[in-house]
Amino acid sequence: MRVAQVERFGGPEVLVPAELPDPVAGPDEVVIAVDHIDTLFVQTQIRAGAFGEYFDVAPPYVPAAASPARSSRPARRSTRRCGRAAG
Repeated sequence: MRVAQVERFGGPEVLVPAELPDPVAGPDEVVIAVDHIDTLFVQTQIRAGAFGEYFDVAPPYVPAAASPARSSRPARRSTRRCGRAAG
């Protein structure tokens, strides 16, 4: 899968395209397809190296926040609500 990965702490220039293995769903899990994510201001600060005392993040990592997504396969039964469908 294609990702935008933080290769080191810094500004936007440290976000680089990368290929990672496709995730595999375990029992009672689904893989969701995501085509874009949002970025919170705090994530820009973490990427710059701030707030290390609060967030245990070390490069390389893939930043993520909220994203619209769809399941790659239907689940048997969902018992948790993760969000609301648009519409």
